[in-house]
Amino acid sequence: MPNPAPKGIFGAGVTSQGKDVNLEESGALIHEVEAMAEALGRRLYRGVLKTVARVWSPTEIHETNVLRRVLEQMKSPNGACGA
Repeated sequence: MPNPAPKGIFGAGVTSQGKDVNLEESGALIHEVEAMAEALGRRLYRGVLKTVARVWSPTEIHETNVLRRVLEQMKSPNGACGA
């Protein structure tokens, strides 16, 4: 029975060629998060990044699940925008 693909440094699945299988998804999520900056305003945008992911820029987030949480928080009517 073959072993499953090893986990990368940041928790994303890695293929036998060493490529991150979530790279495209991560890129799309980063783009979506960056697009929220104008809608939220700089202060709230940075606050969500700092609170949820402890970073100042979405490009510093290397885990897809963290990017999803940041985006959810930014889009949430009860989270970032609901105040």
